[in-house]
Amino acid sequence: MDVVDISVRNPVKVVCEEKYTTYEIAVQTTNIAFSLSSSVTRRRFSEFCWLRKQLKDHHPQLKPPELPRKTFFAERFDPEFISIRMKSLEDFLTRCVEERLYFSDSSLHLFIQSDLTCSQIDDYLEGRLSQEEVNDARSRCSTSGKNKDYEDVSEDIENSEADVRVQETEAMAAPEGSLPLRVTPTELEDATSNSSGSVSDSLESDMYLSCAVGPGSIQ
Repeated sequence: MDVVDISVRNPVKVVCEEKYTTYEIAVQTTNIAFSLSSSVTRRRFSEFCWLRKQLKDHHPQLKPPELPRKTFFAERFDPEFISIRMKSLEDFLTRCVEERLYFSDSSLHLFIQSDLTCSQIDDYLEGRLSQEEVNDARSRCSTSGKNKDYEDVSEDIENSEADVRVQETEAMAAPEGSLPLRVTPTELEDATSNSSGSVSDSLESDMYLSCAVGPGSIQ
């Protein structure tokens, strides 16, 4: 059974031209629908509002999960308020990935497993941002590389291709008049018609930040 664990944690108070709090979104999963098996990114509340609107616009037949209420400025940095908000944001994301149509939406995946800004996600969906830039934004959020199940599938494919090459080599190296260990029906028919021998069948504390932000920081 696939595991999808989403945590909203580690609030950080940003002090810049405006004051706001960002929240870390950590994902641990074995579901190969996710690009990364383990990732961490950071979002602010207004970006969660953007995601909800995106899902509502993309899937008008569904009502998106509710977000926690907005609040007056004086309450925004109260520890108890922040704790309650974090839990509500976590519940919001968990319910989103449990809905099949939302789970297939690129906006949701890029929101929780990349450091693209909301406007950059819009640009990508509208063809104005390259796949390479998106891959870089995902890589910056990775805490363990690609999804392990995805890697296992790729390895199985590579092993199968290698096995085919070995079989082809065995077939070419077989002595004239004898059978390779693995043969196609056509090869079997041809070989048996020219041989009198028998055939053997051998398989991812609160703190303050300055206005200076680096690449991938939430704007």
